[in-house]
Amino acid sequence: MNTRKAFINVCKLALSGATVAAIAFAFGVFDHTGEVATSDADILALNFGDRTSTEKFVAGLKELGHDAPQVYNLNGNQVFFSSAIQDGEPLEVMERYQREFYEQGLNPAIYTDINDDNADEMFKTSVSGGVVPLVVSPDNILLGGMESTGPTKTYDDLMKNFEKNKGKAPWKLFDAHRYIEINRDGEKTLVTSSWSDKGFDYAKMIPGAKITDTNTDVEVPSCPGCLRLTNFSDQGGKSTYRNNVFWGTADVAQQAKFYDQAMLARGWEPTESTQIMDKLNGLVEFEGQDGVMREYVRNGEHMQVLALPDPQGGTMTHTVVTD
Repeated sequence: MNTRKAFINVCKLALSGATVAAIAFAFGVFDHTGEVATSDADILALNFGDRTSTEKFVAGLKELGHDAPQVYNLNGNQVFFSSAIQDGEPLEVMERYQREFYEQGLNPAIYTDINDDNADEMFKTSVSGGVVPLVVSPDNILLGGMESTGPTKTYDDLMKNFEKNKGKAPWKLFDAHRYIEINRDGEKTLVTSSWSDKGFDYAKMIPGAKITDTNTDVEVPSCPGCLRLTNFSDQGGKSTYRNNVFWGTADVAQQAKFYDQAMLARGWEPTESTQIMDKLNGLVEFEGQDGVMREYVRNGEHMQVLALPDPQGGTMTHTVVTD
């Protein structure tokens, strides 16, 4: 039982800590309507053989009216996003999605709530490619699931994979994920989805991981002594979008000074708004003054740097490049 509890705890951490949808919202992938740019992503194999759980998931989204997926690179991992506006309240919409995933063969049952009777079956479904309710309320619902790297037909399969890992690298237990957020939006319901196919390397999500192919942005330097947390870039759209998040011990003024010097040396020029903010700083008090924002422009591209004090200590620095 102790081993089983430990395994369940690892799964809960993975489910809560790998919510790529939250990253998408923070980085502005979705606009206020939940729409994302159309891409040429083609991840649905149209054949009559056995389909993967990802193919079943995407087929379900298509039947439910989702737009074409947008493709992004997250720390060297390929991730997909799609959205739809649905009629009905969130609870009704959740049942509609659960029924579709059941009909697609992704889930073995239709799950519309979380209770003691279905907890074990839902847990097994959530770590073997299915999508189950994680958080349920009248206005906001989160569905999610992962795909285990080993066999998942029985609990013994799951336990053997976990025990073989011996807790040395629990992120190696999973290599795909899928999430759906269902939120009330006035009289409509906004549904946003994010997922990966098999091969998603959770080790690349560990801050400072010494792993090759983590999608390093060669155009944007890391601040001195900083640890890069994430790199997020558009792969399928026609527009440029690259976002980096760094953490460092220097204060916000030092970070801003570094990027002023580094970007000028790379041919970027501060925008007029940045120059105005420099003149106002220290003369006028305004909300958010504890942070520093800089904007630069070069050859039609724009770069924004935002340095903010981290409540836990140090400074969080965000850089965004768009055209």
